[in-house]
Amino acid sequence: MSTSSALPPLDDAASIMDGLRQAMRRLAASVSVVTLRDANGAAGATVSALCSLSFEPPSVLIALNQSGSMHDRILAVDTYAINILYADQEEVSKTFGAPNRTADCFKPDVWEDIMGAPCLIGAQSTLICRRAAELPHGSHRVIVGEVLWTRSRPEVNPLLYADGGYRRLG
Repeated sequence: MSTSSALPPLDDAASIMDGLRQAMRRLAASVSVVTLRDANGAAGATVSALCSLSFEPPSVLIALNQSGSMHDRILAVDTYAINILYADQEEVSKTFGAPNRTADCFKPDVWEDIMGAPCLIGAQSTLICRRAAELPHGSHRVIVGEVLWTRSRPEVNPLLYADGGYRRLG
């Protein structure tokens, strides 16, 4: 068996974009809804780009589309919530992923206010974050949040998204 250290030829930009799209479809991601409350009321958006960043200080990062309705609003508030969805909360994801969502999405028996941010009752986990930094890149902006408060359900059963559809563990 021979091994070669030669690199494959570079693909054109369209091939790289298609290859990246296919690779990312295979990356299962937990589904979350980022929520906030500002002078215009409550707002939220479904995101799958969430990751742990640091434990000192406790921090996470999310990526938001700069043309999305949440982008400017999250830059105008200090705190926001990240609601990591439980397996049975697919409808919540669809509601906050729709382009024309309104504050009517926040029903009082399903949402509660914690530290000024709407939090989903029964979420897999909820994080309250203070916006600590941001970095624009391409079509998105990475938002770093310092975690101020957390709550998690004892059972682990998050809603996942992979290959264009919702998935569950097991």
